[in-house]
Amino acid sequence: MNLEGQKFGKLTVLRFGHILKRRSYWECRCECGGAVTVYQYALRSGKTKSCGCLRRDVLVKRNTTHGKSKHPGYTSWSAMLTRCTNQNQPHWKHYGGRGISVCPEWLSFDRFWKDMGPTWKPGLTIERKNGDKGYQPGNVKWATWKEQQNNTSRNKRITAFGITRTVSQWSDATGIKYHSLAQRLGKLGWTPERALTTP
Repeated sequence: MNLEGQKFGKLTVLRFGHILKRRSYWECRCECGGAVTVYQYALRSGKTKSCGCLRRDVLVKRNTTHGKSKHPGYTSWSAMLTRCTNQNQPHWKHYGGRGISVCPEWLSFDRFWKDMGPTWKPGLTIERKNGDKGYQPGNVKWATWKEQQNNTSRNKRITAFGITRTVSQWSDATGIKYHSLAQRLGKLGWTPERALTTP
Protein backbone atom coordinates (compact mmCIF):
# COMPACT_ATOMS: atom_id res chain seq x y z
CA MET A 1 0.00 0.00 0.00
CA ASN A 2 1.43 3.35 -1.05
CA LEU A 3 0.64 6.25 1.31
CA GLU A 4 2.95 8.76 -0.37
CA GLY A 5 1.32 12.18 -0.70
CA GLN A 6 -1.61 11.31 1.56
CA LYS A 7 -2.51 13.48 4.54
CA PHE A 8 -3.36 12.22 8.02
CA GLY A 9 -4.25 14.94 10.50
CA LYS A 10 -1.41 17.47 10.35
CA LEU A 11 0.95 14.97 8.72
CA THR A 12 1.68 14.62 5.00
CA VAL A 13 3.42 11.42 3.94
CA LEU A 14 6.63 12.16 2.04
CA ARG A 15 8.03 8.72 1.34
CA PHE A 16 8.35 5.17 2.58
CA GLY A 17 10.74 4.94 5.50
CA HIS A 18 11.57 1.37 6.49
CA ILE A 19 10.24 -1.92 7.79
CA LEU A 20 10.93 -2.88 11.39
CA LYS A 21 9.64 -6.13 12.90
CA ARG A 22 7.31 -6.54 9.90
CA ARG A 23 5.85 -3.09 10.44
CA SER A 24 5.94 -0.42 7.74
CA TYR A 25 7.04 3.10 8.70
CA TRP A 26 6.56 6.28 6.65
CA GLU A 27 8.48 9.55 6.71
CA CYS A 28 6.10 12.47 7.21
CA ARG A 29 6.18 16.26 7.36
CA CYS A 30 4.01 18.05 9.94
CA GLU A 31 2.20 21.34 9.30
CA CYS A 32 4.37 22.93 12.00
CA GLY A 33 7.48 22.04 9.97
CA GLY A 34 8.52 19.05 12.05
CA ALA A 35 9.57 15.73 10.56
CA VAL A 36 8.62 12.36 11.99
CA THR A 37 8.63 8.69 10.98
CA VAL A 38 5.34 6.97 11.82
CA TYR A 39 4.10 3.38 11.93
CA GLN A 40 1.61 2.82 9.09
CA TYR A 41 -1.20 1.59 11.37
CA ALA A 42 -0.83 4.66 13.62
CA LEU A 43 -1.32 6.90 10.59
CA ARG A 44 -4.31 5.09 9.10
CA SER A 45 -6.08 4.60 12.43
CA GLY A 46 -5.68 8.26 13.40
CA LYS A 47 -3.64 7.41 16.47
CA THR A 48 -0.81 9.69 15.30
CA LYS A 49 -1.93 13.02 13.82
CA SER A 50 1.13 15.24 14.26
CA CYS A 51 4.83 15.25 15.11
CA GLY A 52 3.88 15.78 18.75
CA CYS A 53 3.05 19.48 18.49
CA LEU A 54 -0.70 18.81 18.46
CA ARG A 55 -0.60 17.07 21.84
CA ARG A 56 1.56 19.83 23.27
CA ASP A 57 -0.74 22.57 21.92
CA VAL A 58 -3.80 20.83 23.38
CA LEU A 59 -2.10 20.52 26.76
CA VAL A 60 -1.03 24.17 26.78
CA LYS A 61 -4.50 25.35 25.69
CA ARG A 62 -6.11 23.20 28.38
CA ASN A 63 -3.95 24.87 31.00
CA THR A 64 -4.29 28.56 30.16
CA THR A 65 -7.29 29.32 32.38
CA HIS A 66 -5.31 29.67 35.60
CA GLY A 67 -4.22 33.29 35.13
CA LYS A 68 -0.51 32.42 35.15
CA SER A 69 0.18 32.15 31.42
CA LYS A 70 2.77 34.96 31.68
CA HIS A 71 4.31 33.73 34.93
CA PRO A 72 7.92 32.40 34.70
CA GLY A 73 6.76 29.20 36.39
CA TYR A 74 4.27 28.62 33.58
CA THR A 75 7.02 29.29 31.04
CA SER A 76 9.19 26.63 32.71
CA TRP A 77 6.30 24.16 32.70
CA SER A 78 5.52 24.80 29.03
CA ALA A 79 9.20 24.45 28.04
CA MET A 80 9.39 21.19 30.01
CA LEU A 81 6.47 19.79 27.99
CA THR A 82 7.95 20.98 24.71
CA ARG A 83 11.35 19.37 25.34
CA CYS A 84 9.68 16.03 26.04
CA THR A 85 6.93 15.96 23.40
CA ASN A 86 7.91 18.04 20.36
CA GLN A 87 10.35 16.28 18.02
CA ASN A 88 10.87 19.54 16.14
CA GLN A 89 12.31 21.21 19.24
CA PRO A 90 16.14 21.59 18.96
CA HIS A 91 16.85 19.91 22.33
CA TRP A 92 14.26 17.14 21.96
CA LYS A 93 16.97 14.51 21.33
CA HIS A 94 18.34 15.14 24.85
CA TYR A 95 14.90 14.79 26.44
CA GLY A 96 11.93 13.08 24.75
CA GLY A 97 14.30 11.56 22.21
CA ARG A 98 16.05 9.56 24.91
CA GLY A 99 12.98 8.63 26.89
CA ILE A 100 12.68 11.55 29.31
CA SER A 101 8.99 12.20 29.93
CA VAL A 102 6.64 14.28 32.09
CA CYS A 103 4.60 12.33 34.63
CA PRO A 104 0.84 12.19 33.83
CA GLU A 105 -0.10 14.36 36.81
CA TRP A 106 2.08 17.23 35.60
CA LEU A 107 0.43 17.39 32.18
CA SER A 108 -1.89 19.72 34.09
CA PHE A 109 -0.27 23.03 35.01
CA ASP A 110 -2.54 23.40 38.04
CA ARG A 111 -1.29 20.10 39.46
CA PHE A 112 2.31 20.92 38.61
CA TRP A 113 2.03 24.32 40.27
CA LYS A 114 0.35 22.83 43.33
CA ASP A 115 3.41 20.59 43.80
CA MET A 116 6.17 22.99 42.72
CA GLY A 117 4.74 26.51 43.17
CA PRO A 118 5.42 26.81 46.92
CA THR A 119 9.21 26.50 46.43
CA TRP A 120 9.49 28.73 43.34
CA LYS A 121 11.46 31.99 43.55
CA PRO A 122 12.26 34.60 40.87
CA GLY A 123 15.18 33.61 38.66
CA LEU A 124 14.76 29.85 39.16
CA THR A 125 13.93 27.25 36.51
CA ILE A 126 13.15 23.53 36.52
CA GLU A 127 15.96 21.01 36.93
CA ARG A 128 15.93 17.22 37.35
CA LYS A 129 17.97 15.82 40.24
CA ASN A 130 18.65 12.59 38.37
CA GLY A 131 19.25 13.36 34.70
CA ASP A 132 18.30 9.82 33.66
CA LYS A 133 14.81 10.07 35.14
CA GLY A 134 11.82 12.10 33.98
CA TYR A 135 10.01 15.14 35.31
CA GLN A 136 8.14 13.83 38.33
CA PRO A 137 7.67 14.63 42.03
CA GLY A 138 10.83 13.91 43.98
CA ASN A 139 13.13 14.23 40.95
CA VAL A 140 12.60 17.92 40.22
CA LYS A 141 13.72 21.11 41.93
CA TRP A 142 14.01 24.80 41.15
CA ALA A 143 17.59 25.84 40.34
CA THR A 144 19.53 28.92 39.25
CA TRP A 145 20.90 29.15 35.73
CA LYS A 146 24.42 28.63 37.07
CA GLU A 147 23.39 25.45 38.91
CA GLN A 148 21.77 24.19 35.73
CA GLN A 149 24.94 24.81 33.75
CA ASN A 150 27.07 23.01 36.33
CA ASN A 151 24.82 19.96 36.15
CA THR A 152 24.45 19.68 32.38
CA SER A 153 25.81 16.51 30.79
CA ARG A 154 27.83 18.66 28.37
CA ASN A 155 29.89 20.15 31.20
CA LYS A 156 33.43 18.90 31.62
CA ARG A 157 34.27 17.75 35.13
CA ILE A 158 37.79 17.97 36.55
CA THR A 159 39.12 15.83 39.39
CA ALA A 160 41.97 17.25 41.49
CA PHE A 161 43.04 16.55 45.06
CA GLY A 162 40.36 13.86 45.23
CA ILE A 163 37.55 16.33 44.45
CA THR A 164 35.49 16.43 41.24
CA ARG A 165 33.99 19.73 40.11
CA THR A 166 33.11 21.53 36.89
CA VAL A 167 35.53 24.13 35.54
CA SER A 168 33.06 26.81 36.65
CA GLN A 169 32.95 25.42 40.19
CA TRP A 170 36.76 25.21 40.35
CA SER A 171 36.90 28.82 39.15
CA ASP A 172 34.63 29.88 42.01
CA ALA A 173 36.64 27.87 44.53
CA THR A 174 40.09 29.11 43.49
CA GLY A 175 39.35 32.61 42.23
CA ILE A 176 41.08 31.82 38.93
CA LYS A 177 39.12 33.10 35.94
CA TYR A 178 37.05 30.48 34.10
CA HIS A 179 38.66 31.12 30.71
CA SER A 180 42.16 30.94 32.19
CA LEU A 181 41.39 27.55 33.73
CA ALA A 182 39.79 26.28 30.54
CA GLN A 183 42.84 27.32 28.50
CA ARG A 184 45.28 25.74 30.96
CA LEU A 185 43.38 22.46 31.02
CA GLY A 186 42.64 22.39 27.30
CA LYS A 187 45.01 24.21 24.96
CA LEU A 188 48.04 24.17 27.29
CA GLY A 189 47.46 20.62 28.53
CA TRP A 190 48.31 21.33 32.16
CA THR A 191 47.47 18.80 34.86
CA PRO A 192 44.46 19.79 36.99
CA GLU A 193 46.65 20.29 40.06
CA ARG A 194 49.04 22.61 38.21
CA ALA A 195 46.18 24.55 36.61
CA LEU A 196 44.50 25.07 39.97
CA THR A 197 47.56 26.07 41.99
CA THR A 198 49.43 28.35 39.60
CA PRO A 199 48.62 32.02 40.28
